[in-house]
Amino acid sequence: MRTVFVTGATGYLGGYTVTRMLRDHTDVRLALLVRAKDEREATEKLWRSLQLHMDAREFWGALACVDFVLGDLTSTKPRLGIAPDVYERTARGIESVLHIAASLNRKSEKA
Repeated sequence: MRTVFVTGATGYLGGYTVTRMLRDHTDVRLALLVRAKDEREATEKLWRSLQLHMDAREFWGALACVDFVLGDLTSTKPRLGIAPDVYERTARGIESVLHIAASLNRKSEKA
């Protein structure tokens, strides 16, 4: 089974993309980079994003094809703050990357 690493899965565009991937590409696992302290929080964030596109039954069934990678694109820590063992396992297993994350904070220094 192929694995696709996705940033921005809990965002507006990411919600659409992840929903389509889960529905249309059943031969793919999704490794989702999520800014969360644990898997429970990551699941909640993903549900908030995907509930616009699927009901609870479909969501809970789709989680079988999802691996959460806890980290942050804006982190100053090595490897985006991803735990070393998770980083190595994820880096070895992915075939594609969908970088959908964006900073929409217009009050940030970069804006």
